Amino acid sequence: MSKIDRRALLGGMAGLATLTAAGCAGPRSAAAIAGRAFPTAGGPLSLPPEPALDPETRLTRIGIGSCFHQGNEGKLLGTAIRTRPDLFLMMGDNVYGDTTSPHVDELKAAYAGALARPDYRAFRAAMPFAAVWDDHDFGDNDAGGDYPYKAQTTPLFFDFWGVPADSPRRASGGIYDAFVTGPKGARVQTILLDTRSFRDRFKASDEKGAVGKERYIEDRDPAKTILGAAQWAWLEDQLSQPADLRLVVTSYQLVADGHGWEKWGLFPAERQRFYDLVAKTRANGVVLVSGDRHRAGIYRETGGAPYPMHELTSSAINMSWSWDMQPGEEPGPNRIGPTFRQNNVGLVGLDWETRQVAFYILDENDRTVLSHGFAMDALKA
Repeated sequence: MSKIDRRALLGGMAGLATLTAAGCAGPRSAAAIAGRAFPTAGGPLSLPPEPALDPETRLTRIGIGSCFHQGNEGKLLGTAIRTRPDLFLMMGDNVYGDTTSPHVDELKAAYAGALARPDYRAFRAAMPFAAVWDDHDFGDNDAGGDYPYKAQTTPLFFDFWGVPADSPRRASGGIYDAFVTGPKGARVQTILLDTRSFRDRFKASDEKGAVGKERYIEDRDPAKTILGAAQWAWLEDQLSQPADLRLVVTSYQLVADGHGWEKWGLFPAERQRFYDLVAKTRANGVVLVSGDRHRAGIYRETGGAPYPMHELTSSAINMSWSWDMQPGEEPGPNRIGPTFRQNNVGLVGLDWETRQVAFYILDENDRTVLSHGFAMDALKA
């Protein structure tokens, strides 16, 4: 996998066309964000004045990231700003606030800690955002639908991300959402999945720590769910909507295999249900992005879906693991190239003239360390 000149990547769309060839509910308004306050135990903190995403914007650069600890250095926040995305997707573990009490004070403090950081406030003020959560901002490590305090943590998520009090999203019982951006011929549907609120428990490993069984093992019970019945019905409706490309955000990996950490493959019937739904709805242009793993990678599934499913995983912004937990490279039957195990952010480039999609992973020095390109027109059911 070739490394790409960072000056071209950071230099705008003229550079992106070269890179791509080489690598072969609605958005909120600014007024809804600026001046609003996030409630904390110490008093309200103002949300940064996040720019609006114009629904007519032709998206060409979508930033992605996950696993940001409010107490750690945020060097990658600057990298994300310098890539100049039209939209940035936060894919979960957006703060670390695991909490075991109904007052959820730890999570409130984590959100307040992020908002108190000048580098984080500059990050939020630099571009439009959309977000999902993962376990550490849902409420507890690896938590799912049986987490007892999700009724308390859910409104905190909405408040932190500036979701209006009257938004239908707040009434869904989860945090899933979707919106379309761009003119006809370049319409991008962003689908934000909630992989926590309704998920059944994963099956504990029978050989904890073994390669491929590190924490969980496959559970073939077809009744086990990740999205829950209501979200599955909603997703079918969303995939039936017209779009030229669909960016599906899932907090943990859908395509990736070879490890025993959280992933869709632990419930193989649910993952196949996703592929089958793409076929049933004839949803063209599905591209997946994910976080959670504390390593970055690029993945492709060619067997179970109606066309190749590509996934870009970016993790972590500032929480790369101590590698005695995951020494060396992991098996990667669906992976293209190596993983990258240092802090990182990702970028999805869309070149509408050449009809190419490009994946990039960047490190703390703004260098492109992983990349891959593929044709939009190959993504047809």
